[in-house]
Amino acid sequence: MKITNHRLEKIVKEEITHAHEMKLFNESVREAYSEQLLLNYPNVLLECGYISKTTYHRAKRMKLLSESGRIDLDLQEGFFDDVKAMTKKVSDKALKKGKELGKSALAKAKEVGDTEIDVKGASKEMKRVGKEAGELAAGTGEAMLNFMGPMAKKLGDKAAKFAKKKLKQIDKNGPKAMAAISKHIGNAVDATLSKSKKAAGSGVKGLADLIVKAKEGLTFEQMAKKEPVAFMATYKALEQKVVSMKIKGINTPKSAEATLGIFQSPDGQKALAAAAKKTSMSAPELETILGLYVFQARYVPIATKAAAQMQEALMVENQINRLNKMKITKRQLRRIIKEEKQKLVEYSEHQSYSDISDHLEDMQEMFDDVMIKYVDSNWLEAPAQDNDSLARDLEALYEQLNKMSHIFSQLAGHGRRLS
Repeated sequence: MKITNHRLEKIVKEEITHAHEMKLFNESVREAYSEQLLLNYPNVLLECGYISKTTYHRAKRMKLLSESGRIDLDLQEGFFDDVKAMTKKVSDKALKKGKELGKSALAKAKEVGDTEIDVKGASKEMKRVGKEAGELAAGTGEAMLNFMGPMAKKLGDKAAKFAKKKLKQIDKNGPKAMAAISKHIGNAVDATLSKSKKAAGSGVKGLADLIVKAKEGLTFEQMAKKEPVAFMATYKALEQKVVSMKIKGINTPKSAEATLGIFQSPDGQKALAAAAKKTSMSAPELETILGLYVFQARYVPIATKAAAQMQEALMVENQINRLNKMKITKRQLRRIIKEEKQKLVEYSEHQSYSDISDHLEDMQEMFDDVMIKYVDSNWLEAPAQDNDSLARDLEALYEQLNKMSHIFSQLAGHGRRLS
């Protein structure tokens, strides 16, 4: 198609702006990781030559400050400068250096004052950390993945902004997105739906049926409204899959959205590759699972409400079917409906029309029992009793009670006074 010069200029400008924003965001990603490394492994960073003793002691104090929840502006400002400086130390040599010094990290860490380390138990871990310190400076994704949870929390909305494009793609290509990850969540969805066939909606027996409906034009929002049980089964399966990935700290839609945003950055792409390897998925599959989990979370309240309404409708339908199989009076029907709703009445200590109405409703329910047991059953009218007039008197009294209950119910509802 033909593109005008004005349109072309706009596209170029948007791309330049996006590239600039992504560069700044990637710096933020690296800073967030550098902060976590300083807070958690200052000993190894000191030995590896990435930080000074002053930075080491400041990092230790900052760790304690963070755990206490207190504020120290001078300390925080100095630590922020340390994070900036640490982020700039990027080179391929750093990885090699980290590997070489990792073997001696434990002994040197003890020299700096960490006397509580279990030498035998921690030796392997400290070697790994020494290697990890080098991997940070070299920009490897596996090291960054270890702190993805706190990084996602820190970057929050800033990271979520860069997840929007991926989420839009999932919304636009819903059926393809669901089909792409069906092998990872299909069995879980099908198992859930097999246990709730009647509540599953209009013919949805598994994920495959839901994908077909999505191809026919059913949006995620419509899915939540029309097929709430199948929608929630899919959401729960996605949630279980996200948790099973064991990416530290990534277990909510919010943390998953920030992680998805981080994965869009250059450094984040390396972390994504490491996560894909760890979970035995392809990078696109992992992104799709996170994206669908985040996207569907938006409609969980709608699906929950729709499922409750569907369950209520099913309950009413079952009740009607049960009533159709037996002879029942209007009075008994009203009684059953009240029981199904499990209405709880609480009396007020203050005088009011509402309080009178509540008492009359209780009296009406008690009178229901009397009418069902002695009038509707024709017991009073039976030859043994021959009390037709008493039965009629009870009917009149019952009607009068109903009338009074209705009057006070209206007064309670409108807050009006009796004239």
